Amino acid sequence: MSRLQLEGRRAPARAPYVATGLALAALAVLQSCFGDHDSYRVHGTVSGLGSGSLVLQLNGAEQLSVDGDGEFVFATVLHRDDPYAVTLVARPDRTAATIERAAGEVADLGGGVAVVLEPGYAIGGSVSGLGGDTVRVALNGQVEMDVASDGSFAFPDWYPAGTPYSVSVVSPPAGRTVQLDGANGSVGTADVDGVRVRARQWHHADDPSDRLNVLSHDAYGVAVAASGDGDCVVAFQQHNGVSWGIYVAERRGGVWSIPDEATDKLDVGTDPTQQPVVAAAANGDVVVCWVQSVSGRGQTLYGAERRNGQWHRPASINEALSPVGGNVDAVDVKMVADGRTLVVWTQFDGVQRRLYSAEYVAGTWSVPASIQDAFSPAFADVSEFEFELGADGDSCVLWTRGVNSVAVGSTRLLLLSERRNGTWTHPAIDTPSLALTTEMEEIDLAMNDAGDVFASWSEFDGQRSRRLVSRGIGGTWQHPGSFADAVSPADSDSWGGQIVAHEDGSCTALYYLSDGRTRVAYAECSAEGVWTIPTSTGPFLSLGDRDVGDLVACSGPGGHLVVAWADEGRPNQLFVSERVRGAWVLPSGAIDARNAGATSVAGQRLAVDDRGNVFLATQEAPVVLDGFSADIFVAEYR
Repeated sequence: MSRLQLEGRRAPARAPYVATGLALAALAVLQSCFGDHDSYRVHGTVSGLGSGSLVLQLNGAEQLSVDGDGEFVFATVLHRDDPYAVTLVARPDRTAATIERAAGEVADLGGGVAVVLEPGYAIGGSVSGLGGDTVRVALNGQVEMDVASDGSFAFPDWYPAGTPYSVSVVSPPAGRTVQLDGANGSVGTADVDGVRVRARQWHHADDPSDRLNVLSHDAYGVAVAASGDGDCVVAFQQHNGVSWGIYVAERRGGVWSIPDEATDKLDVGTDPTQQPVVAAAANGDVVVCWVQSVSGRGQTLYGAERRNGQWHRPASINEALSPVGGNVDAVDVKMVADGRTLVVWTQFDGVQRRLYSAEYVAGTWSVPASIQDAFSPAFADVSEFEFELGADGDSCVLWTRGVNSVAVGSTRLLLLSERRNGTWTHPAIDTPSLALTTEMEEIDLAMNDAGDVFASWSEFDGQRSRRLVSRGIGGTWQHPGSFADAVSPADSDSWGGQIVAHEDGSCTALYYLSDGRTRVAYAECSAEGVWTIPTSTGPFLSLGDRDVGDLVACSGPGGHLVVAWADEGRPNQLFVSERVRGAWVLPSGAIDARNAGATSVAGQRLAVDDRGNVFLATQEAPVVLDGFSADIFVAEYR
């Protein structure tokens, strides 16, 4: 492992080993041969040295060179009540040393000092994102060091096999947060080089010229997905002079590629398109889906995919994901690490609106063969849905069903469909609603890699709108039994928002709350199911003097939570609130707005990759509007 530079200087040689309370005992001495019963000389043995050499020091003064295993004796004469301490000044490279009976008082002398050597290994890894600043890290809360440049690093000592290690950040570089990967473990029989210290900060578009849509100033419907370690895809509609096409800008290996030719579009022909949705996998695969109004087919669902580094687009209007027979409405797409993909949409089958799906597994797509191949029950007219795809292929769909009959009246039920171990389970016609009443709206769903699922919605309790959450942990659901289980305060209206699942089984419910202004509030649920709920006076993530428009949120490794929200001002300004290592970092005022120059935000989307890099894609328009002009920008937390 290469050695780093510390504070601009080459790292010093391995520091001498100084025994501590791990092996402190009485030190043996050798009585003087001169008959003075109050005179002693320190002695001991060395093992594990082989043919090498080391240097010992007594009481910070006399140094003794020892060549090879065997006995040693210091020349310094000590008296009965004198203290003593033996330390290692030098030892062979790549060895770890233990000193038994290293310090004490002469009166406690025993069998002598025992210096034991064994193979030693480095503990370190790599640092990135410093940008010329310094991060201070610690090993096991004791050994601290400064790292002043990107690259490899190692703590200044060698450690024997079996040594537990825990690396922490003492002080991050100015203006950055730090993420640690591989920070805990035990030393094996090789150097530890997997500790990753990643200093991160936001990189925002500074100027309107940083837009991703270069063909025109007419771009809308932004979507974003992240994958791997810093790769990102932003999909959007853009007018290319002839039609509204579907385009993608990609960040690969730290470099952005931006579509600059009209023919770079993903869609088929020149028929009108709707805004795209996009998903990405850790292996670099990407799927973009969109609805296109095709003559003779109606609202039709299409998809383009990037597999093994190559984009594949539909060759004709016949290469659709949706079957012929009815208009497609809402659509969403999800992917997992190995590229498995699930697309879910609603489509009218001639009688009612039902759920359909297309799935990619191990190189093969399965799509509906006809309009009869819906996967939701035939009795259900689906109003809206949210869905998630788990790492093992399990899936969950939260959907609402409208029922109209003279006997029942006009009702709306909230239902779940789940796929576990490859088998779908759908609600029966008489399945009760998850919601407490028939007046629910603004549903949302989240799932973590362990398969824990969280469903959220707003519901009217007779006086005001409340936010409710159901939890599905280990295949068992816990639904609210009354409005006493709401995760929003009882004395304030709450609505909208998002539910976010965290890797440890906890979740965060974000929603809008009114204290005279529309504010962003949040409720936290621990992995054990215990909720921490705000009051009607907060805490809030948004500014006190601004009404909130739209919000989006995403969760990253280590509990990092990012919430992006736009106010309803003139112009609409973009802000970011973050929870980093358990503490919230909030904007202090308009000075913290993240807009790209003099623009007004009209929409934003967030994505986070497996390593914690975050991408915030926005649709922004000039403050002085020229027609329907709008541009696409991306901010990066890396």
